[in-house]
Amino acid sequence: MTLERLQIANVRNLERVELDLTDRGNLLVGANGSGKTSVLEAVHLLSMGRSFRPGRASGLIRYGASECTVFGVARVDGFQYSIGFTRGRDGAREFRVNGESQRLASEVARLLPVQVLGPRTVDLIQEGPDLRRRFLNWGVFHVKPAFRAEWAAAERSLRSRNRLLREIDGARIADSAEFASWEWQLAQHSARLDAMRRDYLRGFQPVLDRILVDLQFPTTISIEYHPGWTVEVDEAGTMVPGGVGRAVDAAAAPEGETGLSDTPDYRDPDTRGRTVPLDGRLAEALTRLFADCRGADLQRGYTTMGYHRAELRVRADGHPAADYLSRGQMKVLAWAMMVAQGQLLHEVAGRSSIYLADEMGAELDESNIRGICHLLTQANVQCIATGLDGGLARSWPEGSIRTCHIEGGIISPSR
Repeated sequence: MTLERLQIANVRNLERVELDLTDRGNLLVGANGSGKTSVLEAVHLLSMGRSFRPGRASGLIRYGASECTVFGVARVDGFQYSIGFTRGRDGAREFRVNGESQRLASEVARLLPVQVLGPRTVDLIQEGPDLRRRFLNWGVFHVKPAFRAEWAAAERSLRSRNRLLREIDGARIADSAEFASWEWQLAQHSARLDAMRRDYLRGFQPVLDRILVDLQFPTTISIEYHPGWTVEVDEAGTMVPGGVGRAVDAAAAPEGETGLSDTPDYRDPDTRGRTVPLDGRLAEALTRLFADCRGADLQRGYTTMGYHRAELRVRADGHPAADYLSRGQMKVLAWAMMVAQGQLLHEVAGRSSIYLADEMGAELDESNIRGICHLLTQANVQCIATGLDGGLARSWPEGSIRTCHIEGGIISPSR
């Protein structure tokens, strides 16, 4: 997948910008405030419909304009697509693909997958579980066609159970049958999502291992998956302690396990005939678990266990990576995880992601910049990077990067 041409209007300080892109490396060079990060933001808007810069939505549309627009020409599997995105000051958004309005943002996100490498990428290691859960969901979404429908159904079940939990008070008596109905559905969908996540991580760990070897990373990294509940099911179908209470190492998960070989909008009711094998024993165990937790959940007013509580834990030499690694090492590891996710997407689905690398020179040392640039070039993926000067281009293999200058929102080729 390649974004061949980009047109931007009224995004931040960019009044009107047109940019032709190579299918490999593209470097935007300019001073702080020149608009280079806004170009990356525009590509993210075109894919996801939202910014990757937290807390900056209010200034997304250029002062004096009523809306911002981004238009791109992309080549996917040999076919050319025109993709457009518009956002008004009232928050209304519209996606168009080949001139037709798109009801689901997830359709565009699947067509134009993007990965952001920047100052906040390190949060994947050092912050709480939400970012890692989003990271996992992004990967599963792009390689498992059934994920969108399964996620949407799970969300409906979870919302319905939570609504019941909040409504049960002195004015309403708990309806066990209604609870049981939603808990059964929630268990079914949680089990299917769990199978997809486990299978995805079995493929992810070896790819990450290869990348870390290439980068000469000094410690052994393991990714532990915690499904979001405190039970597992043994071979006899009996519930046993596990889940959140005991780590499930992605690399060590059994081969025969049921399953398939800021985050898109997963609301897609159409399975298109694709189904997910269900571990019936796990679904039954989760149904009983949700019933057992009903009393405690009534006190809290929300569902405390399920697919929505899944977590990835990153360990370095067996220790929590956030406590064991230096900040510089955490940055390298986080960037490596993002690159690994893109490589797995290519290996499993035959598709590639666009990498948006913001201020690489400020985030990594020279050796690791060269390593990341070499990996991206080797993977034959498109990258749009930013930097304060053209020296960053020397980190890329010869002939694999084209440099443009941006000043005052105007882009010109490097002289």
